[in-house]
Amino acid sequence: MLTKPNQRIALLIDGDNAQPSLIEAIFKEVGKYGEIAIKRIYGDWTSSNMSNWKKVLQQWSIQPIQQFRLTASKNSTDCALVIDAMDILYMEKINGFCIVSNDSDYTRLATRSREKGLFVIGVGKPNTPSVFMNACHLFLTTEQILPSLESTPDPEKKPPPLLKTPKPNLPHKLESQITENIQKLQTIDPILPLAPSPCPPKENPSPLPKTPTSNWHHDDLEPLINEVVQTLQQMALTGNRPKNVTTLTNHIKMLAHSHSISEQTILQIITLLKQQKILNIADNQINYPSFPLPPTPAANPHHDLDSLVNEVAQKLQKMLVKGRPKNLTTLTNHIRALTRSHSTSEQTILQIITLLKQRKILNITDNKINYLS
Repeated sequence: MLTKPNQRIALLIDGDNAQPSLIEAIFKEVGKYGEIAIKRIYGDWTSSNMSNWKKVLQQWSIQPIQQFRLTASKNSTDCALVIDAMDILYMEKINGFCIVSNDSDYTRLATRSREKGLFVIGVGKPNTPSVFMNACHLFLTTEQILPSLESTPDPEKKPPPLLKTPKPNLPHKLESQITENIQKLQTIDPILPLAPSPCPPKENPSPLPKTPTSNWHHDDLEPLINEVVQTLQQMALTGNRPKNVTTLTNHIKMLAHSHSISEQTILQIITLLKQQKILNIADNQINYPSFPLPPTPAANPHHDLDSLVNEVAQKLQKMLVKGRPKNLTTLTNHIRALTRSHSTSEQTILQIITLLKQRKILNITDNKINYLS
């Protein structure tokens, strides 16, 4: 996760799908992950529904981008935002995007940014389509960020004055009689209470329930660590393994998205990866020792790995050039289909692809496959 102040974030706001009243909470929450270096908002500033943004833009130094509504049924704001985001992605030195919108049209922008190694934060209403939520590393709903705004004390805001209990307006004779009776009672017993307590305290109050911790046990971490190792092995084929601790943390958090994983648990996982000599860390940079090839699974007793590689290579050579797999995902599916009769595991498929590269049958760059023979 982006936590260092030198990490740069581009904040892009869809003015048609955002609220000016939330901008302070958005800046406070997104600012936890780095410096908001680029601040832009997109919309048709000639329309009346954008007038509430004027004061907010001046206060937070947000750059307004004009985009006329060309037709009544089409919204061109999202197109302008996506085009600017692509320019920023390839021309500016940033580490992440924050997209403020409820529109699922930004799903492809989020996935493309993640493919380039950027951290993506989404901000929108709770009813935002799940496809856009899942495309972001982190999605913050308006209900989640509003409490953070309310928790910030305002030094200029004074607490409300205490209400004074009005003194009952009793007749003078009645008031003097009540005072006299109280004095008589205190003379008889100075510590005599004037009235019993309506809610006497319990002698043994029940203890409050303990708050469960979010840290995982070591046994629970093992499946997640194995999944991280397998993912790093697959990424080794394309050369897109995380280069620093921040990117590795984002990948671990993405793999554990269905769990409530804490920063302490992520640190445990990285420590175990170092102990298992899966990676080394020096000056926040990650070095990977050469991964050994996974062992041949026992599910293929009658077919050794070489025969499977030869079978896959021959079938690829027989395929027309246009019909060959163009990326790693398609190649994996083809190998799984070609070797279906052998009950090929994911580890065996990874071995086959590695040996195809070693035999110079193909190369893989940025998840794209080039065939050499």
